[in-house]
Amino acid sequence: MRKSRGCELIHDFSIGEILDALEEFVKGKPFFTIDIDMKGSGKYVYIPTHKQNRLDCLRLVFGLLVYNKDIDGMFDDEKRDHFDIWISESTDTKLRQHVTKISPAFRTVIADLDKDDLTCKIIDVLNKYFENSNRYYRLREFCKIISNRGILQPYNTVSTYHNFLNKYPDNVELPGTYDDFINDAAEVLSETLMFSFNIDNILRDEKSSYRATKFICNKSSDDCNYDPHREMSFIECQNELTHSTAVKFCLISEEKREKENKKTYYSLERALAFLKGHACVILNIDIDESTDDTLNIYVREFYNYQCILEFCDDDILQIPACIKLVEDNKQDFIKKLSWKKYDYDIVEMCKVGLLKQQKWRALAYFDVYEDTKDIICFCDTKRRIDGNVELGIAVCRKDRRNQDLVSSLIFYHMLYNYGSRIYGGTAEANEPMNRVFKRCGFKEHMNYDHDKKLQSIRVRERFTSEKPPESDDKLINSIYYQRHSLQEDVVNKLIIKKKEAQKNH
Repeated sequence: MRKSRGCELIHDFSIGEILDALEEFVKGKPFFTIDIDMKGSGKYVYIPTHKQNRLDCLRLVFGLLVYNKDIDGMFDDEKRDHFDIWISESTDTKLRQHVTKISPAFRTVIADLDKDDLTCKIIDVLNKYFENSNRYYRLREFCKIISNRGILQPYNTVSTYHNFLNKYPDNVELPGTYDDFINDAAEVLSETLMFSFNIDNILRDEKSSYRATKFICNKSSDDCNYDPHREMSFIECQNELTHSTAVKFCLISEEKREKENKKTYYSLERALAFLKGHACVILNIDIDESTDDTLNIYVREFYNYQCILEFCDDDILQIPACIKLVEDNKQDFIKKLSWKKYDYDIVEMCKVGLLKQQKWRALAYFDVYEDTKDIICFCDTKRRIDGNVELGIAVCRKDRRNQDLVSSLIFYHMLYNYGSRIYGGTAEANEPMNRVFKRCGFKEHMNYDHDKKLQSIRVRERFTSEKPPESDDKLINSIYYQRHSLQEDVVNKLIIKKKEAQKNH
């Protein structure tokens, strides 16, 4: 069974991967570990090619969980046994090869651990063992490695990683007192450890998906419902949420009428067929606050007789109509440096993408007059190699703008690609399109240049002249956006509700 990209990204945070990342990071450079034999006094870790150095990395990762800051760096005696069992060459090898889970005994330690308490422990350890500025900069480098992994997590809803990257770019000096930095670094490390110890460390293949089990449903329970597919789902790392619950799609009409203004579907395909078949204009999508399994889809009206909604790949006249619409509104597009192969001509780029290569697929509204169709607007998308979806060109006739049509096309793409993240971008100066992205729930996307080791929420790459200007100072900014999949929205809402219920219990 081939893993999805989402599963691979989650596995980047497994304990085995964290150990490998730490080993790679400290190679040849000073770091520290918690050594239980020295009763928490700590020592430096250097080149982790020797077996002892690998065990030092293991001590650090596991030691942070059982460290007791209230008794002068000693470890709780009741937790020492769990710790001793795991600090061995055999355990280290099995964790790194992803052939062992965290033991039930150690999981009891983790289950009792509060994230805020873990953050305080890490702050105490950092204050105790970091004695000069060089090590603080090394710590920043490691936290940035982890944070750059964290922002790619498909199911991550916390802002810790984004905040750290924004606050500590490479070209900014650390504050002189280091207190704020230690607190921020501890947040990153505690967030990572809490996430990592809830991930199955074992790499699963096709064989491990099939196993004999003596599981018996509890007949005495009022709720004898369980999810037999849970272990094959990413939900497992978020603590048994769904119980095989079906998601519900509720279409809600905004028009004022006496008739029922809701239509409910348990099939996404049927909901999409209704929306497309009746050319509905989608105004918004959100999660029903009163239930945990319903996605509300707000439309202007159920039956739109004035136009049709179609993908432009059935009729040979549809794609030329899209290209003509781009050509008629060419002045609205600000050129990009990446359009060089098309001689910075968006019309030529559209011809190649939609018509010649057909890498892009357009969704469009059309006015219908007897036997003729007149295009109103379209938005095309591309399926990326990572499984996510990228928005391309979005354009609307001038006489039909400000009617929510472009945002409706994007909402439809979000539904059509229910399990995928959506990416897009536009010029910073394009205020109408920036408003559309924000209305559809998109967030500005941090751009990271791995070669230059730089990151920014703006990319200077556009120009209004005929050819690229000689001076980079004359280039115009782009803003890039990303949006979590609707599937993630539903699941994350469940997670938040369950955590709130556990706190109030």
